[in-house]
Amino acid sequence: MDSKTIVGGLAVDNRGIVTFVNDFNFEGVKRFYQVENHRLGFIRAWHAHKKEAKYIYVTRGTFLVGIVDLDTNEVKQFVMSSNKPSVLFVPPNHANGFMNLTDSGSIMFF
Repeated sequence: MDSKTIVGGLAVDNRGIVTFVNDFNFEGVKRFYQVENHRLGFIRAWHAHKKEAKYIYVTRGTFLVGIVDLDTNEVKQFVMSSNKPSVLFVPPNHANGFMNLTDSGSIMFF
């Protein structure tokens, strides 16, 4: 199973902005948490699960997200931003880490 990005979008009108990722299916999601770093460029890594998958969504700011296959040590990097909504799928047997590239960033994990 490979990582994949589920692309979302923004709708803007005179009332404001709606951010969405309508193709994200919450089936199988058991919990979620939100993380904010205290300073720019702070790295949190590596967090892994052998059997659990994970989804990542940036609610504010921009982050560099890395995932590593625990069997092959293959590393993939993704720049994720609240200005380009998407959900990143991290398969089981992968580690993940992230670093905020902007101040006041917020990232959610499902």
